[in-house]
Amino acid sequence: MNRWHVYTHLKQTFMYSGQVPTRYEVTEKFGNEMSKEELEEGILEFEMMANVTVKSTPDYKWTLDLKNKHYRRAEKLRI
Repeated sequence: MNRWHVYTHLKQTFMYSGQVPTRYEVTEKFGNEMSKEELEEGILEFEMMANVTVKSTPDYKWTLDLKNKHYRRAEKLRI
């Protein structure tokens, strides 16, 4: 795996959901499969191309969807 896998994941998630995954989420998905430098390069590439910032922490909270038995993003947190 390389930075383009990270870039593609960020791009597709952003295109389909309208929300940018956090650095924590990206690290959870790819952290064991590539170096930190490669991970950061993919994030930086996405930030430059999409003109958005990948935050360290989320600005939303998770809720448990009992019907579909998975967690989903809920309303944005007021900071």
